[in-house]
Amino acid sequence: MLRLFIVSLSFATLLWGCNGAAEKKETQAQSTPEEGQVKAAAKIQGEPELLQKAAETQVAATQLQGNQPPVVTITQVSATAGGGLQLTFDLADAEGDASQLSLWGSTDQGETFRIPLEKASSSLQNINPGTGLSLTWQSVPKNIVAVKLVANDGQTFNITGIAQGVNAARLKQNIENITGTRHYKSKNDRPHLLEVQGLLENSMKQTGGNVYTQKLPFKDGYTLTNYMVRKEGASQPDEVLLIGAHYDAVVLSPGADDNASGLGSMLEAMLAITGVPLQKTVKFIGFDQEETGMHGSLAFVNKGGVKWFENVLGLINVDMIGYINTEANSQQFPPALRQLYPKEYAWVEKNQFKGDFLLGIGNEKSRALLQAFTQSANKHVPELKVLTLEVPGNGQSLPELRRGDHGAFWDRNYAAIMLGDGADSRHPYYHSPGDELAILDFKHIEKTTQALVATILDLAGTCHCGISYATVSKP
Repeated sequence: MLRLFIVSLSFATLLWGCNGAAEKKETQAQSTPEEGQVKAAAKIQGEPELLQKAAETQVAATQLQGNQPPVVTITQVSATAGGGLQLTFDLADAEGDASQLSLWGSTDQGETFRIPLEKASSSLQNINPGTGLSLTWQSVPKNIVAVKLVANDGQTFNITGIAQGVNAARLKQNIENITGTRHYKSKNDRPHLLEVQGLLENSMKQTGGNVYTQKLPFKDGYTLTNYMVRKEGASQPDEVLLIGAHYDAVVLSPGADDNASGLGSMLEAMLAITGVPLQKTVKFIGFDQEETGMHGSLAFVNKGGVKWFENVLGLINVDMIGYINTEANSQQFPPALRQLYPKEYAWVEKNQFKGDFLLGIGNEKSRALLQAFTQSANKHVPELKVLTLEVPGNGQSLPELRRGDHGAFWDRNYAAIMLGDGADSRHPYYHSPGDELAILDFKHIEKTTQALVATILDLAGTCHCGISYATVSKP
């Protein structure tokens, strides 16, 4: 995270896609961006490996207790001579629940399934479990090359239970592996920066999804690289929630809090929901070069990170969530903010100015997203203290609160919030060699990650469903 509140303003701050991770393709632009600008063109590409996707809820069924989602398996799908589609499938449900079916088509080799196929010859409602079941669609677009069959039994997931299932040991291990000097400019720091890129990519591959990269030449022979993985929604695939964290650090700082804590939290949230089908799409992003001027997030919003068909619900940016101080008077609240935020100041004062809470920052457009996070945190992780600040407009009057990847999204009129610990308003080791693992409170990071998981599931909506994929055989 860039420095927040200098001087007087010192208060900061599916299985997935395709079964099997795609081998990423990289495109590089030709010009080098100056500080504060991204001049180079950057394309987003991925090579999907469709052909046989596993049923999404077969993973979920082994991880979650309670009513189990159905398991649906396409056994054959073929185009008919008249332009229709013949589908044969098996449907199983541990409790014998009937399911509602929906079929989605892909025209891009299975990278996305966005086209609903609605002209079935019989009802798709109340389909009972069985083998060798068959349905016919009289007419489908000619360019459909693959299909996704969704079977929803109408039951629900226990969101609190999923959030509490965050793997604390894996979370801690990832943060430990990320921590270390990692700045592009130093020959001593760059090797670990590249190692963190590998960790980020490999973690995304563990979801089974397509890993995309966005690359452009930067400086001193370094290539800026954003990493993305997309978990497609079962029923509203074009509605997209973004979750992001930057992975670089300032020179000579191990960056345990800034931002190994945030990146580790994002990765754990990503892995924790791998087996939970969602209604809407969630895209996880590892931003590069936040510390040098938000270059990674600027490239994302300006150079094709958002696809033409995606309706972005907002970004949750996780940036420094690991440092807390339970001593009285360890949290600053600058005089410049007291008049703007009297209720928030009163809350901090009542809390004896302890730096033991999570800080959420959003702008006016992000109000609903900020409220949604707070509500999910209060409901599912009530022991986590959360304080939120809403910045007027796009934060021009409080520029220090714009310094983070969320600021790039505000400028493009996207809703975006940042979750953090207030940086140097409580953090004596901010942007220094002292930002080491020893200063982190892993229990607080775990609780914050639980709240993040719950918010994702509440906002994207869970789908108690089984999903199966297949290519279409031509007549």
